[in-house]
Amino acid sequence: RSSLPRPRLELYKELCPPADFPDDFANANKAFTIEQLSPRNFNVSNCRLTIETRPGDCRLYFSLDGQPIATYSAMLHYIGPNGKPRWEEARHLRNATIQADNQRVVISLLASNNDFTYEIEYRIILPPNTPWMLWEFQAVTNLSGSPINCQGLFLRSHPNFDNKSDICEDTIYQSVPN
Repeated sequence: RSSLPRPRLELYKELCPPADFPDDFANANKAFTIEQLSPRNFNVSNCRLTIETRPGDCRLYFSLDGQPIATYSAMLHYIGPNGKPRWEEARHLRNATIQADNQRVVISLLASNNDFTYEIEYRIILPPNTPWMLWEFQAVTNLSGSPINCQGLFLRSHPNFDNKSDICEDTIYQSVPN
């Protein structure tokens, strides 16, 4: 059973930013706490859900009511040059911009893989005082000059249990078995 208040498509259409959406977060709803610490680092909260980045780390850290719940990152599924499926996590957060009004905060992100052969653009839409957010992939840009047979885009989740990640920090960026 879904905890969302309305059907997902209806909710998405309502929360998608309009064409005249502000370029900054100066007029954000007081329910939001927004800190843009650098072009790549931020801390955003809607009073329930907090999303933050950390210097030198592409993962997004999520907390619910002050308790860490998971880290997320974008992942590309594609067919490699050898014809076999590959899963590759975006490991470099290149840019993060934040916009807001009274209805939502929109965090737009640009990330790339280790070799900078592709970029993934995605955004998070966070309504006020909810335990959930919307995540939307916008585009994949091939920077390599060779074809990428994209099969899909995914979130890689590392849930927290007892305030600890389910995997050791040393292995956080181990490749998915390919």
